[in-house]
Amino acid sequence: MVELLNQHAKQTIKALWKELITYLKSIPYSQEQLSVFLSVLNQ
Repeated sequence: MVELLNQHAKQTIKALWKELITYLKSIPYSQEQLSVFLSVLNQ
């Protein structure tokens, strides 16, 4: 049961990441700024 919830949470987080990245890409940032931002988040 807990395993199932963990899996679901991971999928939800992945989906949210996709949404966030898609959203960020739609903003007229330079690619460099975006890369820096994402690398900070991934640490």
